[in-house]
Amino acid sequence: MNVIISFESMKWHEILNRNNHEVDIKSIDKKAKERLELLRLDDIETLVSLRIMGSVRIWGIRVHNCFKVLWWVQSTKFTQAN
Repeated sequence: MNVIISFESMKWHEILNRNNHEVDIKSIDKKAKERLELLRLDDIETLVSLRIMGSVRIWGIRVHNCFKVLWWVQSTKFTQAN
């Protein structure tokens, strides 16, 4: 939880690094795409993946200076490359 709290005082260029990054919608798996369709967000181009601890990640979208959480997962298997 401390990681999430630390994001509040950071700028996006400080948050986005090798552990936290934007992911092109084209590279996410079928289940994630279906979830976006269900949420009526299938028109967005990128998601943001934030590493919280180990393999725990929060996925969401960046809206200006805000992060809107869509889901969290305990692995990085939402990308087709993994």
